[in-house]
Amino acid sequence: MPRVKKQQYTKPIPEGAEWTTTYVRRQGVKVEVQAVRFRGSDGRMTTRPVVESGKTAGKAYRTSPPPTTGG
Repeated sequence: MPRVKKQQYTKPIPEGAEWTTTYVRRQGVKVEVQAVRFRGSDGRMTTRPVVESGKTAGKAYRTSPPPTTGG
């Protein structure tokens, strides 16, 4: 079964988000990047990497779409 990479998109950083760092993999290498930690819509804490280049650099975070069910 082929794998399909989900398209990532950006959202603005919410008020009261805590700035921190996290690790992401880029071409198999672990890299430390800026991130934000905040409480999501479900009430749980989440950590997401911050956009590093482009129009929304430093103003938005990257996220992937919610899971969908096939049918």
